[in-house]
Amino acid sequence: MKCRNINEIRHEKCVGCTACINACPKHCIKMKMDEEGFLYPIINDNECINCGVCYKSCPTVSVRKQKKLPIILGMINHSMKIRKNSSSGGIFFNLAEWIIESGGCVCAATIDEKMYVKHIIIEDTDRIDQLTKSKYVQSDLGNCYSLIRKHLEQGREVLFVGTPCQVYGLRTFLNKEYNNLFLVDLVCHGVPSPKIWSEFVENIEEQRNSKCDSISFRNKTLEGWKNFGMEIKFSNGEIYIDTQKQNPFMFGFLKGYIDRKCCYSCQFKGMNRCSDLTIGDFWTVDEYLDNFNDNKGTSLVYVNTIKGKNMINQIRNDFYIRRVNERKFEIINNAYEQCSLNIKSRDKFFKRYIHGRKAVEFLNTEMRRSNYE
Repeated sequence: MKCRNINEIRHEKCVGCTACINACPKHCIKMKMDEEGFLYPIINDNECINCGVCYKSCPTVSVRKQKKLPIILGMINHSMKIRKNSSSGGIFFNLAEWIIESGGCVCAATIDEKMYVKHIIIEDTDRIDQLTKSKYVQSDLGNCYSLIRKHLEQGREVLFVGTPCQVYGLRTFLNKEYNNLFLVDLVCHGVPSPKIWSEFVENIEEQRNSKCDSISFRNKTLEGWKNFGMEIKFSNGEIYIDTQKQNPFMFGFLKGYIDRKCCYSCQFKGMNRCSDLTIGDFWTVDEYLDNFNDNKGTSLVYVNTIKGKNMINQIRNDFYIRRVNERKFEIINNAYEQCSLNIKSRDKFFKRYIHGRKAVEFLNTEMRRSNYE
């Protein structure tokens, strides 16, 4: 009898997490970029043995709602240096430091020398800075799930940080509980196309006639934490800094033009999570906590499990922490519960992009029109 496989997962449901390719016993599934610039799994039917493992590993077919309401915290790192090098309140750095100093390893997203966003595994505290700050591009997980399983089976503690669907993908790939696995997902707005990101980088390198050396999506120096911008350092020594309203890529991301299609009907919002902690920006902090916002970044933390509570206890002495007594926790940061809603704008953008319209040109036009209005 033929088992179900990932060919049955509709294109608009696939999250690109790589659980299926890591789970396949015959290694006959590869990730291939589509015309929108997103990676999707492709089965080599000549090598497939119809075992059904890929389908069972897919997070989209096994979504469950967590049973208990989360504890809500506002957190600010005591270290101004760590906050400066973080997108928000600086919680990730201390979690990573704790795991590594305990002999474990950390898997999270980085930007490599080619400005490609991907997940890597680190085992040295000197490398934590490579993984800090937000990256508003879908990251390539490669074989990280398989490597994580090896570390877990060796008894090492592992901290994995990713989007809710990536965290769920790891859990379904592993298909068992590990006491030494610590899962952190993000209050996710959606994941933009790696191809659109690459074209944005190429465009700005052409404008500056220099290669990008480093990029920060969440620079706080111009107008602070809430009105962040992008900072790009070039090989020729130049530094480019803007605000959200000046950057076509960030405009496309925040307005929902360039996200993966599954993000517009995300199955992993709200309490449909399997993480120990959910972290994000406490944009509405002034509405809930007095004197807890200096415009340098405050983290919003959803403590989902007992393990998550223990994680916070391990680092609590390094933070200012305030509890939020709010039953309607979904509205504290709208992206916790809400999906990218601008599906018509997305369809408009990709229809024109696929037919040859340059992404940056289109987004610049839409951005100017939006700012004018």
